[in-house]
Amino acid sequence: MAIVMVVMGFFLGIGLSLLKPLLKQQKVSQTRNIIVSARFSIIGYVISTQNLPDNLGQAGARASDAFGKPLQYIKVNLSDLCSTTTTGLSIKEGCQDKRCSGSTTISRAGNSIISNVAVVIISGGENKNIQTKITNNGTINIYKPHVEVDDYPGDGTRIETYDDIVEYITISELKGRACPPPGGS
Repeated sequence: MAIVMVVMGFFLGIGLSLLKPLLKQQKVSQTRNIIVSARFSIIGYVISTQNLPDNLGQAGARASDAFGKPLQYIKVNLSDLCSTTTTGLSIKEGCQDKRCSGSTTISRAGNSIISNVAVVIISGGENKNIQTKITNNGTINIYKPHVEVDDYPGDGTRIETYDDIVEYITISELKGRACPPPGGS
């Protein structure tokens, strides 16, 4: 009987040790879905109002990630969406070091620097530490997962492996969805 209990304890220990990483991975996946959903909620809000929401709640989006931490919502100020051509906010993806001196990731826009960004949504990811911020020149650096960094002091400074989950929307995407074509009706 004692041997059976030892064997059961052994298998229970293995099972529990595997459960924790699976739960964390599930929360990361849920957070990705929350951020993508927020992105689409913002687009829907812009289509109906031709304005950016003041916050995620105004767009009907969830304001916190699956870890319970508030999402960071960055938006530019727009006076007239349909006539805006530049925003002064850009994203540099694939930074390979803290200085972001090398960027090799090709973004969905086809390059490593995305200009005229209107909205950025950020989660601190699994470590619950937002490590992404706007630099003095209006660029948001998105690092590769191996980089040890913490550029955002708003939630404390903890140099950790970058794991932020980031989504963004460019002004051209919003205009393409919410504004009538030039010269059209």
